[in-house]
Order: sequence, then structure tokens, then C-alpha cells
Amino acid sequence: MPPALQCPDCGAIAVGSQMAHADTCPLNRGVNRVLDEDREWFEAHPEVSVRIRPVTPPEVADLLAAGAARPTGDVIVLNLAPGLRMRRFTFAGGAR
Repeated sequence: MPPALQCPDCGAIAVGSQMAHADTCPLNRGVNRVLDEDREWFEAHPEVSVRIRPVTPPEVADLLAAGAARPTGDVIVLNLAPGLRMRRFTFAGGAR
């Protein structure tokens, strides 16, 4: 059995590609800031359902800690419904 993947900041263990970080975890706080920025962006642009932006360092660190591949392109943020968004990470060249 491969060793469990852990957050380098709070020690959370990855389950699949998800990690339940501690509320005080710096990595989790960084990712939450990015998610808040996406929410605010869509609130300011309600007519738009897709946002393409660079992947941020907290997102990269969180993905790597969970055992995912390092994204090398952009992140496509889809606004599915009010308060419901999905991120798709791209590789080798991005989505622009």
C-alpha cells in the first residue's frame, strides 16, 4: 500500500484527491482566498459563466499534497449555479 499523502502544513491526510485541512492550515487558507476571489469575480460579472485565470501557488501546493499532477497551464473556473463553481486545471499551454 502506498504511503498516505499529507498536507505539509497541517498534516491532513489525502482521501482520494481531497484533503480535509485544519481550519488554521496556511495552505487551506491560501486556497480559500483564491476560491473567494473566484466567487467575488463571478458576483461582479454575473453574465459570465466561465473564467480562465492562471493557477495560483496555493492551488498547486494543494494539488501536489493530494498526489495530483502539477498543472502547467491555466485553471478554468465554471460558474454552474449561484454559489456552485468547478475548477478544471489545464496542462502544457493552458486554455488561452
